[in-house]
Amino acid sequence: MENEQIERPGDVNIDELSIQNDFGERLDLTLAQITEINLYESVFAPCLFGQLQVVDADGFIEGFPIIGGEILTINLRTKTFPTDSSNIIYKSFIITAIESRTLSSGDREQQYVLNFMSAEGINDANSTINQSLPGGGDEDAFNTAKIARKIFDEFIALVPRIWDEKDPSELTIGDVHESNIQYVSNGWSPFQNMNYLCQNIKEVETGGADNVFYESNKQFYLTSIQGLIKKQGDNIFDDYLVEGTTRQERDSSYDYYTRDLMAKGFNVIDELHIPKTIDLLEGSNNGYHASNVQAYDLFTKTKTIKSFDVVDDFASEVHTDTGIPIPGHTVRNPETYTNFKILNGSTYYGIPSGIFDKGNKTSEDKWVGHNMRRQSYFKSFNNYTFEIKVPGRTDIEVGVLVNVEYPSAQTGNKSKKDEILSGKYLTTAIHHKVNITDGHTMKMEIVKNGLGLSLARET
Repeated sequence: MENEQIERPGDVNIDELSIQNDFGERLDLTLAQITEINLYESVFAPCLFGQLQVVDADGFIEGFPIIGGEILTINLRTKTFPTDSSNIIYKSFIITAIESRTLSSGDREQQYVLNFMSAEGINDANSTINQSLPGGGDEDAFNTAKIARKIFDEFIALVPRIWDEKDPSELTIGDVHESNIQYVSNGWSPFQNMNYLCQNIKEVETGGADNVFYESNKQFYLTSIQGLIKKQGDNIFDDYLVEGTTRQERDSSYDYYTRDLMAKGFNVIDELHIPKTIDLLEGSNNGYHASNVQAYDLFTKTKTIKSFDVVDDFASEVHTDTGIPIPGHTVRNPETYTNFKILNGSTYYGIPSGIFDKGNKTSEDKWVGHNMRRQSYFKSFNNYTFEIKVPGRTDIEVGVLVNVEYPSAQTGNKSKKDEILSGKYLTTAIHHKVNITDGHTMKMEIVKNGLGLSLARET
């Protein structure tokens, strides 16, 4: 590493690319045989997955052989980066399928695609849980964070993250949970249980209703999206500049926790796709602008109604920036989108269904309005979800905040930026692609639900 140099943006070393079978035999591959590595991560996906595009002129698929279920280990490192886990992409996977297989009759060369997935994902597809899941002793038995930790430790973290090593993947829980539930798994897989818990978590710090369970290329996370944004604040990952932006240095209004590669060309956005930036009809019809929930408790015979308004309630949530992306004069009516919820129902005598909160009031906001706020918060990213293509680097992971500078369309002022499209974005998905032609590139899905300036007006 001492003599390494970055020759071009996205310059990457493949420190390991190997397949191991049940007999412990290892097949080391090269980038000449594997013409392309594709790896996908998302805050809305519980585990990593990807594909290898293979050109096989030696018939190793027969001689090894590769029949599915083999262990694939990938170790990627941006040149000059150290080898610690925070700076590399290093993970073992399971080969799940062989697809698109063709044979060139002239030179007997085969081409095919190897699909792979995290071993935790394969185990999840073949696991069910049919039992009560208390989080620990009496004090922790009902806490959602403790229950999630129990599910992860006992049902998910069963395999090494790197196959030749002993340590399983780690789980970071973003915040302390104040939510308590009496929980019994009804035959769901571990991932399904974690996703269900996410719908009922209330955190102490953010009060978020937007928790997600996912695997990045570094580890697993259970956290609210608001928590990801709040924790990073103005201490973001890096700057990304639309091609043609005149700025040559990082924006001094932010702090950064990664090395500066702007001079190496890593911060230029090669492609930018903007599907839309506003859709008032969609926001009205899907409940993003305003909605209500009507809940009825079958035990206490009480009805509770709660409503949400994106402008009025904006300050109660954490966003990528402080400006409300919906103009205050936009017509909003919470009755246009209604949710119905049954609390403390009973499927048959003596067996309760729904939520039974240890005798507490089920009309509390955490039970009635939680799903409504969760739906609205996720929909807040619909208008400002962009895709950018940038040079790849191995110290990044989904969930990081980045700053994007989009140049103003005004003529005569090349240094001016578009105040609406520029600003902080949350990275929600990354497609890592490695090949000989382009090196390491990334297509990143980035989202924002707050603007650098306010469009709201007094109503």
